[in-house]
Amino acid sequence: MRLIAATLLAALVAAVSAACGGGDGGPGGAADVVPRDVALYAVVDTDFDGGQWDAVEELAAKFPGGANLMQRIVDEVEADGEGDLDFEEDVRPALGPEVVFVVLEFASDSGEDPPFVVMTQPEDEEALRRLLDEGDEPAASREVDGWQVVAEDEAMLDRFDAARDGPALADSDVFAEAMDGLEDEALVSLFLDPETIAGAAGAETETEALDAFYPGGAAPAVGATLTAEDEGARADARLVYSEDVEGAPLASEPYEAELTGRIPGDVLAYVSFNDLEGAFSAVRDMLSESEPELERQLGVAEAFLGVSLEEDVAPLFAGEGALYVRPGALIPEVTLVTEVEDEEQALATLDRI
Repeated sequence: MRLIAATLLAALVAAVSAACGGGDGGPGGAADVVPRDVALYAVVDTDFDGGQWDAVEELAAKFPGGANLMQRIVDEVEADGEGDLDFEEDVRPALGPEVVFVVLEFASDSGEDPPFVVMTQPEDEEALRRLLDEGDEPAASREVDGWQVVAEDEAMLDRFDAARDGPALADSDVFAEAMDGLEDEALVSLFLDPETIAGAAGAETETEALDAFYPGGAAPAVGATLTAEDEGARADARLVYSEDVEGAPLASEPYEAELTGRIPGDVLAYVSFNDLEGAFSAVRDMLSESEPELERQLGVAEAFLGVSLEEDVAPLFAGEGALYVRPGALIPEVTLVTEVEDEEQALATLDRI
């Protein structure tokens, strides 16, 4: 299980490393087999002959040590035990065109690892069995509707089977809406269900304390994809709320980023945002009601800085803003760009700070 997890994490490492410097099944391939009430559902493209991995290899090769990343991950895992695995001969045939991680629920305060299974449709089932037998504690596997489901023991497989008595994830309207419009042929596709997480935690959260963040006090479901492209990696996400977000304290209007025309083209990373002043005010109002002591501490900080967070600092972020990172001589250059109404006042605020 450690080897499979580490190998698939290499997909994330490769893509993220490339961004900082597919499978044809899409996010719904195994959703017909997975129970609807799962906490996390993640699909990793393991079609290593596909376009996604061609892009990953080209990107990773631009960075020191980026070549042969998958084999190096396998070697590192094997260094903790015995055996001599080759990625091309032993690992690759054991994986199908996609591998799916399913976390059944997130543990609360027990400290135990969350229960999860791994699913794939291997090119060579014998290769998968040999791979699972490599560890000191061999994992258990079972065929379920054409998928090989792998878990740490038979009890976990029984738990997964029992959960399948109800509707499938593919029947979930929330899942369909969260993944709607996202790239089908992505390197990684992910769905996160906050209702399952909250239920596992068993905590009763005060709705008032969350209203500033989420309409109705309920966190949104999340659908996300990570895609390898010619010159980097692209992450996209959709949030599905249980109630209308219009009028929520943290809701903001969609905007078109225009500062890109004033940002250098050789950036390593670029983050755009808009109207953080409104979000700051909403969060501060919420904290003032729920944590009066924190409001007093903010007052002390304002006196120390000689500026008002509400009247001086927040207006610096009233318009469009951007944070970007460029290569530097010793350390990366980090630059914040903000659009302000009163440039003279903004400069005075920065001088006082």
